[in-house]
Amino acid sequence: MEYLQWHPAFVANLKAGFGNEREKIELESEHNLSNKPMQIDVLVKKKTDKPTRWNIGKLFRGHNIIEYKSPGDYLSIDDYYKVYGYACFYKAEAERENEIPATELTITFVCRRYPKKLITYLQVVKKYIVTEAEPGIYYVLGDELPIQIIVTSGLSEKTNFWLKHLTNDLKDKEVAERIVKEYKKYQNDELYKAMMNVIVNANKEVFAEVKYMCEALRELFKEDMEREVAREVERELAERIGPALEEGKAVAMAEGRAEGRAEGRAEGRAEGRAEGRAEGRAEALRDMLKNLQSNLAMTLEQAMDALGIPAEERGLFA
Repeated sequence: MEYLQWHPAFVANLKAGFGNEREKIELESEHNLSNKPMQIDVLVKKKTDKPTRWNIGKLFRGHNIIEYKSPGDYLSIDDYYKVYGYACFYKAEAERENEIPATELTITFVCRRYPKKLITYLQVVKKYIVTEAEPGIYYVLGDELPIQIIVTSGLSEKTNFWLKHLTNDLKDKEVAERIVKEYKKYQNDELYKAMMNVIVNANKEVFAEVKYMCEALRELFKEDMEREVAREVERELAERIGPALEEGKAVAMAEGRAEGRAEGRAEGRAEGRAEGRAEGRAEALRDMLKNLQSNLAMTLEQAMDALGIPAEERGLFA
């Protein structure tokens, strides 16, 4: 299975989500806690005391540790303690004593599925209160540090469109169509390209059903489409043109035999071969054009461009 870079897409979502507030924060992906291989997934440091408007950042203070779980991963009890330890270590590793007050730390967990075991543990064992502040965003109350758990599958599409759909389990064609429509608004933004790249590659089957994929999306996956066209052309050449040429040869031989003279046979072969090649090529190209239009959602003009059909021949396929 193709390995997808989920974390960069999530970081892109964070940056895009803060919008014009982005200059007020400093965001580091895979911040190193020490020289040893111990990393915080994302560290967000606020540059101002003003609260952020984006719902995911409402809890944020000066230093905010984020643990992100890819769609196939589960947020466990041990993950909770690991990241809590990271937060404490991050505070302790500051250059001066208490340079980072505990009151300036927060922890955010982001996962696809509701972590039932962890939340039950926090409620029953730790005696914490876990409350859903808004769809998909749970605040953990009772600890010294502010903690939130974000369940992306439960987020509101209205307020967290891209993070909600940063997943590999899209099944609904209508959802894919909404994603393509939304992407058109930001198609020149590299952050949204990063997110869209992962979303589409993780959900190829459902996006293949979206027949009006926009030009920007085609450009994003130009290399994949070119490889697909090349494979389609090679397959059609093998399946169509080869048999057509053989049929042309058979026709030529039959016509040549019917004439009964050497001169007639030669002319019959030549004409039969020429007609067989032309008809076979035209038939194969028609099938390839139909397949490209159907399988890759291309227009007829785009399909002819992909196959390199000369302008003077295009009238045959209109």
